[in-house]
Amino acid sequence: MKINNLFLVILTAILMLMVVNQVYALDSSTDDSDYHININNIERLHEALSAPESSTDDSDYHIAKLADFTDETPEASILNNSLSIMLIGILIFISFFFLIAAYVYVSLVYMALAKKVGVGPVWIAWIPIVRYYLITQIAEMHWWPLLLILGIFTPYVNWIFVLAFNVFLIIWMWKVFERVGRPGWWSLFQLIPFVGPIVFYVLLGIAAWGNKPKKASRSKPSKSRSTKKSKRR
Repeated sequence: MKINNLFLVILTAILMLMVVNQVYALDSSTDDSDYHININNIERLHEALSAPESSTDDSDYHIAKLADFTDETPEASILNNSLSIMLIGILIFISFFFLIAAYVYVSLVYMALAKKVGVGPVWIAWIPIVRYYLITQIAEMHWWPLLLILGIFTPYVNWIFVLAFNVFLIIWMWKVFERVGRPGWWSLFQLIPFVGPIVFYVLLGIAAWGNKPKKASRSKPSKSRSTKKSKRR
């Protein structure tokens, strides 16, 4: 139990490091984009103020350049921009809703599978990355391949660690399906692009909440029939 608890703490720390890394990367990319936007605006302003005097009315020329710098657009362009922003916002909201729904569904599936085979703690099914430890317990396999997640932070060769971890994940899910009495090859659906992952998680829900299939047993001859045959002899 002490080793398991220590491993959960290590996985939680890895998750926190990944979140901090993603936040830092997002902030740095935002700063870079703002920097390039400001540089472009300064260049446009410098061009507007230092343009050659090619017309007799210099004031009208500079006013036109400054109007172009301030991006003053007609009402139709403003309406189009607002509609585009609204459409992007709706798409982001729908995507976020489906991501939350999928996360809740997968967490409930892993909890049901853990309860079905009698392993725990089941609450770690709600923690990203750490939930893979629960999968190893359900599959009755070693947890050490989870350390491959550390390779994500390794530059240039991180794709090797991701590929190796996905191989182990397919093997774990194969064992999970077999432990609850389902075909292990169901785990191969996650290799099919687009539709495959959806089918995989539907089958995973069937394995979690469905009844365990009973193996067909051969019917033994009844005693009455055997006694009749012995009497005839």
